[in-house]
Amino acid sequence: MAKFDAATLDAIEQVAEAFGKETLRRLISRISRTGMVNTRGLIMSMAYEQQTDLASVIHSISFAFEEYGRYHDMRRLDYGSQPPIDKLLDWIEKKGLQAFGKDPNPYKRKPKTDARRRNEIAWGIAMQMSSGSFKRKRRKWFNSEFYANLEGLKEELLFVTGGVVIEDMKASLLERLKSRSANL
Repeated sequence: MAKFDAATLDAIEQVAEAFGKETLRRLISRISRTGMVNTRGLIMSMAYEQQTDLASVIHSISFAFEEYGRYHDMRRLDYGSQPPIDKLLDWIEKKGLQAFGKDPNPYKRKPKTDARRRNEIAWGIAMQMSSGSFKRKRRKWFNSEFYANLEGLKEELLFVTGGVVIEDMKASLLERLKSRSANL
């Protein structure tokens, strides 16, 4: 295993920092281009963190964002149970009844109350979602951008650490050759 000096470890941290910033910039740009709704909260929640364990020379970068960002990136959704009605009622309240169109089953003699209409919409959505998995049009914003960035990270890390790894390999090969020649 290669033994990295402080300058190489600093270079790795700088490459990781640049990778984190560039990846977040590209992800935010991709979110804007895909036309996803309610993206301000998703964009504000995006963050990354890098950690270094000097004992075992491990460097990690973690990315985080709101859960619904992953929902937008998925093609197939599987619901094992019915979603909570109160969350759906809150969402319908924010969206407004006019967003759901005209009532398909109005009462004949008197109009339904808004609370009754919201409840019917929430239960209809919940029953549809709990009926199994369904396909949806996904908005590709994470996987394609993130994994495209990894190639650049790999090249940068090879450039930064290549010299140390090559020197370590040379030393290892020389040591093996010397031990073999000593045994002969």
